Amino acid sequence: MLRAFFVVITLCLFQSSLHAQEPYNALTVDHPIPSFGEYSFPNDQKIQPAKSDFHIENVITMSNPEGERWAAVTLTNQSAGQRIFKPNQLLALFADGQRLFPMSQEHTFDARERVTLTLYFGENNFPILSIYTRR
Repeated sequence: MLRAFFVVITLCLFQSSLHAQEPYNALTVDHPIPSFGEYSFPNDQKIQPAKSDFHIENVITMSNPEGERWAAVTLTNQSAGQRIFKPNQLLALFADGQRLFPMSQEHTFDARERVTLTLYFGENNFPILSIYTRR
């Protein structure tokens, strides 16, 4: 009986230690960056998003201590017809000047539809400064 009690206590302690580690991987919302105009990082490789009918309505960037970079991006299809959002139609600019496309799947939008997508931009030591499309 005493042995069973110690086994249960040990399992409970192990379980609680697993839950205690989970928040370290949790995403937190990054502080909003005030907009003082456009950034002028060099773009020697001329990386830019593909032209699209999508307009960004809102962006909330998120990260965790491991350097994962995510963003909740609200997009509107400004076309009168159905459009497919592809990852190459949106670009994130990082604080070191690097530009990265999201690692996500395509999403079909109906005409004039507005949808919020949670997009993953990989791991990076630098925060996301802006996310943009091209018309």
